[in-house]
Amino acid sequence: MLNSAGRPQLAVYLLIVSVKQTAVHESHSIMLRCCRAAQLWPCFAGLLHNWGVGLYELGTQAAAASDLATAESALAEATTRLEASIGFSRADVAPMNALGDVWLARAEQSADVQSAAAAAGAALQAGYRAALRVLATDSDALIGTAEAHTLLARLASQTGDRASSAGHFQQSDAAYRAALQRPTTLGSLDDRCNVRYNYACVCAALGKFEEARSLLQSLLAIGGTSREDLSADQDLSPLRTLPWFSKLVQK
Repeated sequence: MLNSAGRPQLAVYLLIVSVKQTAVHESHSIMLRCCRAAQLWPCFAGLLHNWGVGLYELGTQAAAASDLATAESALAEATTRLEASIGFSRADVAPMNALGDVWLARAEQSADVQSAAAAAGAALQAGYRAALRVLATDSDALIGTAEAHTLLARLASQTGDRASSAGHFQQSDAAYRAALQRPTTLGSLDDRCNVRYNYACVCAALGKFEEARSLLQSLLAIGGTSREDLSADQDLSPLRTLPWFSKLVQK
């Protein structure tokens, strides 16, 4: 019988041999059997998760460099790895949130409105909502939900569907408010500022001008944004005719 130290080496060896000798579409099933035999379920789930996150980072970096072919390929592969990771452990929200992030990145990079909306919907259904079913207060899932609904709202606006756009903005608003109830879970100061700024943009879209004002004033006070950013951001255009906003960006 192998001890715990020997199991990883055996599993890795079996995986290498299996993948070399088997068609790609069959390799996942073999990996499952190897990990079950070696009792490496948690390790392999983590490996797939890390693999998927690495591919996600590669894809977003490629997109930033306008290498769209590499971005599309890396994000598609990331989707596959993260879906496999979730299959190993359906109680871990991390790969679910990561899958949501990947689908959201794919939505943002799509030039077609329908394709982008479908990808944003997948980010919600397969990613963030799945995570919230496991842990309803998970901050990453709440923020991801808010961002996905914001994107869906903007896509609906592009097609002239004002009712759908407003509905998505309202769902984004609800998710942001839920996340902001636990500010200490939102990450660094920069992360918290970004969440509040994005929520201010949603408030502006919904006509919640006083909420937007309070958020933006507090962000300026702590250096979480700049007057130049406020002046240039088109998401804040509903505020531009308001006297308080003009004063805010001119101080």
